[in-house]
Amino acid sequence: MITIEIFLHIFILTKHQLDVDRKKIVPKGFKPYSIGINIESNEDLRESAKKRKWHGNGTKKSPFIIESQDTNFRDICLIHTNLFVVIRNSKVIGLRIAKGQNITIQNCKINDLELVSSTLITISDSILYGRTRLIRANQITLRTSMIYYLIMSSSFNNTLSDCKIPDLRMKLSRENIFKGNELSDREHKKISQFLSKEVKSTLSALIIWIILLLSLVVLTILSSDPFMIGIISFFSVLIALTVIPLIKYCRKLSSVKKISPNEIS
Repeated sequence: MITIEIFLHIFILTKHQLDVDRKKIVPKGFKPYSIGINIESNEDLRESAKKRKWHGNGTKKSPFIIESQDTNFRDICLIHTNLFVVIRNSKVIGLRIAKGQNITIQNCKINDLELVSSTLITISDSILYGRTRLIRANQITLRTSMIYYLIMSSSFNNTLSDCKIPDLRMKLSRENIFKGNELSDREHKKISQFLSKEVKSTLSALIIWIILLLSLVVLTILSSDPFMIGIISFFSVLIALTVIPLIKYCRKLSSVKKISPNEIS
C-alpha cells in the first residue's frame, strides 16, 4: 500500500513538473503548427539549420539565413529562441514566434504572422497579408512594409515607420512610436486620437514634475538649513532626471499620413 502511494506521489510530481516546463516554453494560448517547421529551442534551431543546410551559425555576425531557395516550408514556428536568424526573400503561409528574439524578416510575403511575448524583431520591405498580431510584444520594429491587418494587444515600445496599414486595431498598448505611416481615413482618425491622448497624459505629467521641480528650487533658495538644502537638492536632481525622458518621449510622438483606398496594393 505504501509503495502504491509513493508511486502515485512520484507520478503527480512528474506530471506537474512536465506541465511547468511546458508553460515555460509555450505561452498560454499559443499553438505550434500541425505541419511545417516547428522549432522549440536553440538546440532545435541548430539541428534544423544543419539538416536544411541554412547558412550561418546563429551569431550576430553570422545569423542563420532562411530563404525560399534553401528550403521548402509551408509554415514555420519559432519558440523560445534567442539565436540570430534572418528570414528573407521568402513566401511563407504562416509564421509564428513565441518568446523569441534577434529575428530579422526582410523582403518576405507572409499570409499570417503572430508574435507573442517576443522582442528585438525587425520586419522590413515585406508584405503581410491576413492578420499580423503583436501580443505582449515589445521592441518590435516594422518599417517600409504593407501590413493589411495589424492587431496590437498589450504591446509596448514598438516602432512602426513608413508602413501602409489599411486596418489597425490596438488594445492595452501604449508607448509605441508611429512615424511616417500611411493609414486609411478611419485608422488615421483612430491613431490620431490615441496619440492625442498620449500627448495630453505625457504633457500633464511633465507639467506636474516641472511645478514640483520649481517648488523645490524655491524652497532651496528660502531655506537656511544646510541639511534641508541637501535633501531638497537631491530630490530636485531626481525630478530633473524624470523630466528629461518625458520631454524626449513627447518629441517622439509623431503624426501619421492618410492613405486613400486606391493606394492599397
